[in-house]
Amino acid sequence: MPAEVQAGSLSAQHEWLFQQAAIWPDLVRDGPPAKTAFHRPTWHYINVPLFPSVAARDQLAGKLQLNLSPDIPVGATVGFQELNVAQAIKRGRPGIRGRQVSIGCSRCGARNGD
Repeated sequence: MPAEVQAGSLSAQHEWLFQQAAIWPDLVRDGPPAKTAFHRPTWHYINVPLFPSVAARDQLAGKLQLNLSPDIPVGATVGFQELNVAQAIKRGRPGIRGRQVSIGCSRCGARNGD
């Protein structure tokens, strides 16, 4: 955290943390292996296919590799790369359960959990 933010209000510090969390995936996308080891691209979405027709869906049946399950794969660890967003949230919840986590944006009034 920059010194000027540390010297500022608690609200300014929370806003800075919130902004860092928002860009963190972009920061670990490229660079040396020690940095990219934290890159989890599939943890941010679920690809739900939309087809223009039933015929198109039927033509692609069994050819698409999709992870639509909300369940965590057996044996998945924090380093497991191929989770979707629902699985990643489930996988991460035990690590933050019971902790006081409160980050917000003073400019817009948003708080986590809103």
